[in-house]
Amino acid sequence: MIHKAAESFRLFGHHGPYKDCMGVYHEHSSETRNGVVLRSVYRHEVLPVFLYWHSKDKTWALSNTIGSSKCWMFSSDPARKPHLIVAPWKYICPKNKEWREDDRMKCEPRTDGGASRKGELLKTQLEAMESVREAMDGENKLLRDRIRFAKALTELEEDVKTLTEKNESLLRRRSQLLERMEELEKIKKKCKDLAEEKAQLETHSRNILTKIESKEHLLERYDASQMESRHDTGSEAAENGIEVREYCGDDSD
Repeated sequence: MIHKAAESFRLFGHHGPYKDCMGVYHEHSSETRNGVVLRSVYRHEVLPVFLYWHSKDKTWALSNTIGSSKCWMFSSDPARKPHLIVAPWKYICPKNKEWREDDRMKCEPRTDGGASRKGELLKTQLEAMESVREAMDGENKLLRDRIRFAKALTELEEDVKTLTEKNESLLRRRSQLLERMEELEKIKKKCKDLAEEKAQLETHSRNILTKIESKEHLLERYDASQMESRHDTGSEAAENGIEVREYCGDDSD
């Protein structure tokens, strides 16, 4: 059975508050999935400091607790090995707790004296290719997401166009209804005016009828008075022996 040789890496270049964490890190443990080694944890050769991959934050981190998200330094690079990291390292300032970038900090592999330089170079190239493949997979996923987003955006634009057309149709219908309402208001006002005019005519008619009735009453009283006057005149003439004649038309001698 062939055992995988432990890997070692050297961190260097940082001269800030965590300069003591620079140095050689040896493989401490490894993460496997379906028998395939993914990323390992590395321990400082002297200090209880660990270099590990934080899968949730997608970063290589440096702290005294394996897997902790509260680290001292980190690099947001998905490299499979520390020496393949190309993204800059950042460290937290102990005074103001601000993150600062350190572009001088690097990591390099440390090989055993008996290891083949050619084999190590080939291994490094393969790991670099694997890192590139992972990056390409990420880019492909991003591209697929963008394509899905573009399709969804096209469908959304079509929906917006349809809704806009419906809205314009509703606005036209609303305008027609408003015009109809204005016409109905005019008709309503005209009906109101006609009703008022009718009421005035009815009042005027009642006044005329009242006057006519008053005239008729006066005529009746006048006729009655005339009849009574004639009756009195005839009676007086009869008493005095005078013949009263009533003529119709012209009198003749």
